Amino acid sequence: MMNAHLFSEFSGLQLLANDGRLFAFLSFAAALFGAFLLARPLFRRLPMGAAPGGADDPFDSSGVTAVSLKAVESRLRDAGLAEAHIPAHVQDAAQSLAELRRRLLDVHPEALELVDRGDFKAAAATLKLDCELRLAPIDGARAPEDAGKDAELFAAAAAIDQLNLDHRRAAERYAAAASLVSTAAELAGTLPASAGAAWRFRMAQGRALVDDGAQSGQGDSLIGAIESYDRALEAVSRAQSPFAWAQTQFHRADALLASGVNDNEPRRVEEAVGSYQLALEEWTHDAAPFEWARAQHNLGDALQRLAEMEDGVERLRPAAEAYRAALKAWTQRAAPELFAMAQGNLGDALAVMGARTRDETMLREAICAYRAALGELRRDLAPREWARMQNSLGNALEALSEQEFCERKYDRNQLRLAVEAFQSALEGQTPEASPAEFAATNVNLGDALLALGEGEAAENPAYGHDLLSRAAAAYRAALSAADGRAPVEAAKIKINLAYALGLLWNGTRNRQMLTEALAMLDAAIAAIKGTDENQHVADAECAREKILAALAQAGAA
Repeated sequence: MMNAHLFSEFSGLQLLANDGRLFAFLSFAAALFGAFLLARPLFRRLPMGAAPGGADDPFDSSGVTAVSLKAVESRLRDAGLAEAHIPAHVQDAAQSLAELRRRLLDVHPEALELVDRGDFKAAAATLKLDCELRLAPIDGARAPEDAGKDAELFAAAAAIDQLNLDHRRAAERYAAAASLVSTAAELAGTLPASAGAAWRFRMAQGRALVDDGAQSGQGDSLIGAIESYDRALEAVSRAQSPFAWAQTQFHRADALLASGVNDNEPRRVEEAVGSYQLALEEWTHDAAPFEWARAQHNLGDALQRLAEMEDGVERLRPAAEAYRAALKAWTQRAAPELFAMAQGNLGDALAVMGARTRDETMLREAICAYRAALGELRRDLAPREWARMQNSLGNALEALSEQEFCERKYDRNQLRLAVEAFQSALEGQTPEASPAEFAATNVNLGDALLALGEGEAAENPAYGHDLLSRAAAAYRAALSAADGRAPVEAAKIKINLAYALGLLWNGTRNRQMLTEALAMLDAAIAAIKGTDENQHVADAECAREKILAALAQAGAA
């Protein structure tokens, strides 16, 4: 008769299974940073104040029409923007439309009428010919006042391009506007007087290029944005306009951070840290508390990204300090969404530090930060972000149970709470809408259930069997939802599933459990041979031999 505890007594498989079960934990830092990156779009835009008037009031105080805002909303949906992100973008558009209306009122009333009707394409076509005429060669130098009007026309056309989500063309027109005023002023000898207008257009050019980079994934757009902000710095005096100078440094840092992350270039991220710190020299807590908090928060983001690219926790400690500083201004009452963002990112920094240094206190602080963030996140408005935060909470709880691990036992209360968090995350995910995230959450859930079920099996066999069955189901769901995942990643899940099936066989003697476990191990061994995970092959092959022996004896019985 086969040993009833084949899987629990075979230390090689036990070691493999523990490593396999903790594959997600061993890449815990990367998982957390992935969650941070994915959550960021929800909060990328800062609040712009109250939303424009509703359909019953066709105009708000700036004259922006409801139909034009509806047109913006329709374009965002057509572009595939997540529903949860649309309200913030519409608020941004309301401010852009108000500024655009003021420009067009002076330079092109016909285009203004089209904008108010929400016909942005017709408005763009109307302005295109006029813009081309303004670029035609002329005899003599353009008067600065004429160049200023022409530049405003280009800026209006650029703003309409952005409403049409053509950010690259918008950047080109903002650049043309800046060149018009600078060239005319240089020829007329009035260069200092034009610096303010040139600065505004270069800043707008940079923002358009950042938007183009985010929309298209083109790294050259982000490099172009950095160059635009560098030219904006040439047009603004720190001594005369310290806040505008700080604003330029801040947006330059944002572009550097985005470019550094996009190209995996630590040097640019390091440069972003320096630009945020320069901005903070002028945006002080007393003089500009909201802008100070913004710069502190994004400084924390940059430091977290550097920590992801490096080893150790040296970058994470100042990142946590920066997030805590931002929370002094972004309080739960004053700015609940920003409070949630900062708390979530603070949780990321603390959780990774706690995992890397095996510091239980930091993990507990991370758990508190995630719970504070979840207290302000609305699942109905941002289901994916809410699910990701639940995942981060579950990971931190499971990491805490690992830290408290003693003599191969886990703190079961932390694991139960982790299971609850992962199950909550799954309530906001489906395999159709977000297969990769659904699969990752199921892996996390399977890990927690497996650890919990292994501990309960000896004391409460029926409950332990239920937990292990649920763990196996979670791993199967992950494999089913992510058919196209990397073979090595799928192999890790199969190793976890094989271990869960082995534990189930211990209690049930169900031959099918061993048959499925063998299939999982065969597939995993084939996938990980010759890879960086090759060190697990010997243990997996030894486990495979044990399974074959068990199946042979079961067949002979």
